[in-house]
Amino acid sequence: PGIDAAQVEGNDVVANARLLLERSTDAKLPAEHKISTKDAFYNIVSLLAGMRVEDAEVAARRVYEQGSALYPPWRTHLFADRDGCSMRRIIETLKRRGMRVYLLSAGLDVLSWAAADALDVPRAQALGSLLAVKDGVYTGEVRDSTYTSKGPVIRQWLAAPPILVFGDSPQSDFDMMLEAAAAAFMVNPRPAFQERDDQEAGGRFVAVTFDGTERDVASP
Repeated sequence: PGIDAAQVEGNDVVANARLLLERSTDAKLPAEHKISTKDAFYNIVSLLAGMRVEDAEVAARRVYEQGSALYPPWRTHLFADRDGCSMRRIIETLKRRGMRVYLLSAGLDVLSWAAADALDVPRAQALGSLLAVKDGVYTGEVRDSTYTSKGPVIRQWLAAPPILVFGDSPQSDFDMMLEAAAAAFMVNPRPAFQERDDQEAGGRFVAVTFDGTERDVASP
């Protein structure tokens, strides 16, 4: 509703990207005018059609490290406390103690690589939804989505069950967290996450609550 299809067809990529961002993030919009997270994901993939993979990697690094005039850098979206504890610090501590850290995301594969680079995690240990590529160029289609398959992905990807698993989505992370050999942590869990834990996992997940994101705790 409220979107002129003919105008969208005539827009360039930048204009449609701006429209997509507005319709998927503006809390003031009526529900019927908002684009769901799922639809936003597939629209973003469509906008990548014709882009070279190496150019997308450059853009992903900028999204992660610098952000834009409309959106803060993704690196500031890591969960954190004002006392200094954070997901970044947890990852660093686990690596320092000899544990191998893997990143599994339902988002774009190119963004998972940018996060891995920034967190000093080998790219071979980072995986997102795989986008279709032909001759080094994105086709605008998703080859394999990890959104509903993180559990099976872990079983195929890792040689043994993960010791610890962290997740914040009751939809895409739940099955992955069931694979934890020692402990699974719900990060800043919403009520739906805790309800699903009680009903389907016997309440064995551990709730971990941070004050907000790194951007939040840096604010006065």
